[in-house]
Amino acid sequence: MNTIYWFTGQPGHGKTVLSKLLKDYLEKNYERQVHHVDGDDLRLITNNQNYTREGRYENIRKAQNISHYLQNKGFDVVVSLVAPYKELREELKSRTKVVEIYVHTSDIRGREKFHTNEYEKPEENFIDIDTTGVSPEESLNKILSHLDIPWSVKNHGGLPTDNKDKKRAIFIGRYQPYHYGHIKLIEQKLNQGIPALVMVRDIEPDEKNPFTTEETVDMIRKYHKSKNQDVEVIVISDIESVNYGRGVGYEINEFTPPNNIGFISATKIRDSIKSGNEEWKSMVDESIQDDIINYLTK
Repeated sequence: MNTIYWFTGQPGHGKTVLSKLLKDYLEKNYERQVHHVDGDDLRLITNNQNYTREGRYENIRKAQNISHYLQNKGFDVVVSLVAPYKELREELKSRTKVVEIYVHTSDIRGREKFHTNEYEKPEENFIDIDTTGVSPEESLNKILSHLDIPWSVKNHGGLPTDNKDKKRAIFIGRYQPYHYGHIKLIEQKLNQGIPALVMVRDIEPDEKNPFTTEETVDMIRKYHKSKNQDVEVIVISDIESVNYGRGVGYEINEFTPPNNIGFISATKIRDSIKSGNEEWKSMVDESIQDDIINYLTK
């Protein structure tokens, strides 16, 4: 099913810029056919300059109907519209596939006089994008990290199992630091109802591995506990290679991430932190960002 990406938030907070970036990204990298529905443009086309509750309802309904029509015709749709009323946004989400993206900032953007006191923030099932002090490209990366774009997978081992006795899927790495790329990889199995076993290689900290093994384990456990996910974390000795024989009774999967995840790397995160910019935060879950800074500045 095609998707409606609905950018909501106060005027001047970055909805239109980000919606255009997402449209371009989807068209370029995934050859999707994408239409953009903008609230200001829609008001001009329909000659609706009524900003009362009734006028806003009318504009939102028109945007929803147009978006749903295009979605049913086989298009993805990005919408940039204040849409202050939660009940209307939730109503659309209840009847079709919508990714709600809440865009907000504490920066002064010069459009504060257009803000509405009636705006109701989303409370669940949305992507939270704070554009304060970050570039549009950084915000786009954070959005992309939350989108459910399929990975490709190649099995080099045995036949898939039915997992009746709760076998675990094994993941091995350094995780320096733990980021969205790691999380999304592990979720390839968690989303199939298969619990995970994360094996952290026991290595001495250095410039490329700034966290101790214990710190790494703590961050991984903290994240998955916060999500109530069945992930066991253990420490293993550092490894020279991973080897297997023919006819093994389990899968040996090579997952290739989509572009929205493939750009993430621990090296980029470490370099971003060293340079003092905030780009790394778009690649690491908020639940462990403070831990990363605390461990690096201890």
